[in-house]
Amino acid sequence: MIDNLLARLEKIIGKLSKKESLSTPLLAVEFGVSTKVIRSDFNHYILPYVKEVKYDYSTKHYTSETFFLESHPFTPKEFAIMLIVKFKFSENSIGELFDDYKLSLENALYTKRLSEPLNSKTDPILIENAIKENILIGCEYNGKQRKLFPLKIM
Repeated sequence: MIDNLLARLEKIIGKLSKKESLSTPLLAVEFGVSTKVIRSDFNHYILPYVKEVKYDYSTKHYTSETFFLESHPFTPKEFAIMLIVKFKFSENSIGELFDDYKLSLENALYTKRLSEPLNSKTDPILIENAIKENILIGCEYNGKQRKLFPLKIM
C-alpha cells in the first residue's frame, strides 16, 4: 500500500512541480484507483504541507503556482517520502526533517541555481559536518581553488 501511495505521490508531485494542471478523475484512471483515493492523497499529504499547490474550484483542477521542486535539492520521490512520513508521525517526532526542508527553501546554499548547481546532494551535509567538527574544506570559487574553515551556514 505504501509503495502504491509513494508511486502516486511521486508522479503527482513531479507533475505539479512542472505546473501541470491535474484533475482528480484523470489521475484516478491513470493510477487505477478511485477519485476518493486521489482526493485523500491531496487532502492528507499534499495540500496541508505544500503551500504552492491549490485547488481551482472553477476548473476543478489542482495546480501549482510555481516550479517548487526546482528551488531545493529534493527529487519528487524524496519529497513524497517526506510527505508520507510527515503525515504518519507526530509533529514533534519528525520536525527536524521538515526543518531541514524549510532551511533548504530559505538558504541559498541549499538552493539549486542554474548558474551555480550543487555538485552533489551531500554538499550541504558535508559542510554541516565540517562546521560541527571544525574541519578545513576545499571549494572552487570564481575559478580558484579555496580552503576554508566554515563557521556557520547563513
